[in-house]
Amino acid sequence: MGELTDTLREKAEEKEKNYSVYHVSRETDSLKLKLHGEYYFPLEEGGFKEKINYGKLMHEVFEGIDTIADVKPSVRKLVLDGKIPEAEAVKVEQRIQSLIESPAVSGWFSSDCRSLREAGILLPSGAQRRPDRVIFRDGRTIIIDFKFGAENPHYIKQINQYRNLLSEMGFQNIEAFIWYVDNNLVVPA
Repeated sequence: MGELTDTLREKAEEKEKNYSVYHVSRETDSLKLKLHGEYYFPLEEGGFKEKINYGKLMHEVFEGIDTIADVKPSVRKLVLDGKIPEAEAVKVEQRIQSLIESPAVSGWFSSDCRSLREAGILLPSGAQRRPDRVIFRDGRTIIIDFKFGAENPHYIKQINQYRNLLSEMGFQNIEAFIWYVDNNLVVPA
């Protein structure tokens, strides 16, 4: 309340300076541009499945899914983030719902189990490992790793590392599976 005295007003006016150039950094390579829609630059053939980083995007969709009821909101979030075109959203939702409803995996998305999605396991070195989904049900621990490409023997090694880490943490009755989502193929590890 009140008015500034002349002395304070003068000091404030003295601090104002106009610059014609403002240097952010001397190194022009240090500035990076992050595009929200970076996953949607089509390859020459085009089509949704051939988009760059398709697997990362689908992992992000599945990260938001506990049960089938979460499919639409998870896909919608990516549309709002500018990562999935509105025109593709319904097709993606339908595809994911049909995959989740398949008998081989439907139990993984049941409301009667507790699941952790992309939960980090901190290693003594400070590094982290993140299984895609860990489910706790009926005294069992189930590890699921989603894959969106061709089968690869390296993935068995990766999921067995998750199994060993959870075993060291005291979890018992551990089962591990790799789900090649696009082919709807479940491979036990």
